[in-house]
Amino acid sequence: SESEFYGLPTVGPLRGRAVASEMANSLAFSAIDELSIQKLNDTHETDSCKSMLSEALGIAVDDDLDEAQKEVAVDFYFYCFAFCKECGFDTLKTSTFLSIAKHTCNLIRVDASTDMNTAFEKFKKLMLAHAVERSPHAVLIFSVEDVEKLTEFMLNSYFRHFKLYKFIFTTKEQVTLEQQLPHGVEVPGVSRALDNALTQSVTYTQPPEPPEVEDPTAMEEEAARDSRGEGAAGEEDAPVDNAGAEVGLGNSPDE
Repeated sequence: SESEFYGLPTVGPLRGRAVASEMANSLAFSAIDELSIQKLNDTHETDSCKSMLSEALGIAVDDDLDEAQKEVAVDFYFYCFAFCKECGFDTLKTSTFLSIAKHTCNLIRVDASTDMNTAFEKFKKLMLAHAVERSPHAVLIFSVEDVEKLTEFMLNSYFRHFKLYKFIFTTKEQVTLEQQLPHGVEVPGVSRALDNALTQSVTYTQPPEPPEVEDPTAMEEEAARDSRGEGAAGEEDAPVDNAGAEVGLGNSPDE
């Protein structure tokens, strides 16, 4: 068989570590470890198996998924595990396929523009990288028959309902528009009631009254009155030439 050809045991951690170490980017035991696969194989209840898958694959602690998305993801990985168990896969093949399935499903979460053809091409590359012995670029885990079965399963389950899965797991972008008044005028906020006002003691000191300033108009009027008074006093003090007046009032010699 394949394992006997490479000198590896059919089951056990030695084979998993040896095969995974041959490929630099191997997905073997990357999403789920070997111990979890063994516990899943020993579990026969559906709810318990889904709960273990949710914890082992990190779905339960994924904050980017809501409860509905987590439920859809767990159901998908449960059917993937059930198919591996139906095919009689060992822990290495089961872990590798669950890792490939998870990587393929996360493509639409990382890039919302990923279409079905792009996702399927990446899925085929991942399957081929784990179905050919070409270290360190590829490692032989799946046989040709395994690749055909797993590809047909993914076509009938995931890729047939690709648009539905993309609608469920694609991050929704919400645009919020805020309308503002023109010229940047802001509406004042609602003032707080006086009952809720903060108590504060204020000490008011009245400033000293400024000195009185005389009205310049009154000063000018007073100066004018003073000047008029001095002029009248000067006229009263001026001497009167009585002699000249008497001469002027007399009769001329001709008369």
